[in-house]
Amino acid sequence: MRLASITTRIANVKKSAQANAHRAALREQIVAHPEVANVLRAFPPRLRRNVNIYGGEHSDDVSLFLSLYSLDSLKSDKRLLAALAPFTGDEWAATTHDYMYHEPNRDFAFTKKVAIDIKPNAHSRWLDKHGYNIPTSFTLSVRIAAYAKTDSPTCRIVVKEVREKVVQEEIKEIVCA
Repeated sequence: MRLASITTRIANVKKSAQANAHRAALREQIVAHPEVANVLRAFPPRLRRNVNIYGGEHSDDVSLFLSLYSLDSLKSDKRLLAALAPFTGDEWAATTHDYMYHEPNRDFAFTKKVAIDIKPNAHSRWLDKHGYNIPTSFTLSVRIAAYAKTDSPTCRIVVKEVREKVVQEEIKEIVCA
């Protein structure tokens, strides 16, 4: 198999860069989608100003992120329950992840696909003309990082068990004759 010429390879990279630029320009419509504003409005008013919104730089994702600190509990704190309530419906896929460093921390993550009809413009026409897909949906995600107080009487880090591990590591070197 013969490698493509330098000119052809550079042309391919240039076309890929152009496609990425056109896709990036379309992301403006994704971030401006009404569902993004609806999700932001779903947060309790007193928490909304603390919600950060990120548009994917290399993907068609939009993320909303909120951190809640000094919670009395990760199960019954009113601020946390109010922030989680809008995202408990069946349209959201939910996961949690616990971290046990300095204080009890649980991250709640919610995702859903949102359909989008990209308005025709120079960017969508270029992508279509050159055989690239135009997004028909995007992933909307919400992440709430909840931190309990280190002295919370109802939520603390406890040692569940202790496991001993034996680790063997091979040390290698290159030997050439």
